[in-house]
Amino acid sequence: MDFLAPLPEERIIDKYSRNCFTTTPLQQILLRDGVGTVTIAGIKTEQCCETTARVASDLGFGVDFITEATLTFPIGPATPGGGELSCDEVVERTEYVLRDRFARILTVQQLVDELAGASHRAASG
Repeated sequence: MDFLAPLPEERIIDKYSRNCFTTTPLQQILLRDGVGTVTIAGIKTEQCCETTARVASDLGFGVDFITEATLTFPIGPATPGGGELSCDEVVERTEYVLRDRFARILTVQQLVDELAGASHRAASG
């Protein structure tokens, strides 16, 4: 994706597992930098994104899961003759299992509004 490029000061972390913590130094970096909440976006909703959310929660981080900033694909039947889960069904299932257990489910606009409010409060305070 040529249109995406990190800024010179942005760190790139390569991962080799379904979540962003197991095969990376991400936890140490976040703790060192005083980060208490992570925001989840990416591909695939029910695999890498959901697994990262669960692990982050287990590690003690707050988790904001931005479903509309994730992508997934239909899942084929688990047994012969079974039905396929549509993308909408996969997303709904992920939100059901994460909500109020492992993550807050937010829209992009909700996150933008929260960040704008926090920025405004910091500038005023």
